[in-house]
Amino acid sequence: MRQGTVTFVWRSTLVTTAPDVSANAVSVSPLLVFNRKNFKYQFLSNALQGSSGSANKFGLMTGRDFQGFMIPSIKKTRVTKERLVLLLLDNHQSLLDLPKLDLFEGNGVTLLSFYIIYF
Repeated sequence: MRQGTVTFVWRSTLVTTAPDVSANAVSVSPLLVFNRKNFKYQFLSNALQGSSGSANKFGLMTGRDFQGFMIPSIKKTRVTKERLVLLLLDNHQSLLDLPKLDLFEGNGVTLLSFYIIYF
């Protein structure tokens, strides 16, 4: 009697999510980054209304994605130099380049960046 093996492969999709929620529960629609070569709008078919999306080879947030996410976020939260906002970020290089820092400084966004600790 011959026995075979069954291999079960669970295929899933990596989706990086960038939520934006304030302490008083004001939220901006999230950015979803998909692990695909090309972005298709059907990826957002079951997402929250107003969600934006992008895709790249690794499925991780890039500097371009982050800037595209922050511009609508700044507009929706109505940040000004009189109404400052504190933005908490991880210390990733793609999020902290000079054009973005100028954008934040000009609009009254204060950044607090945390170092990533590996255990």
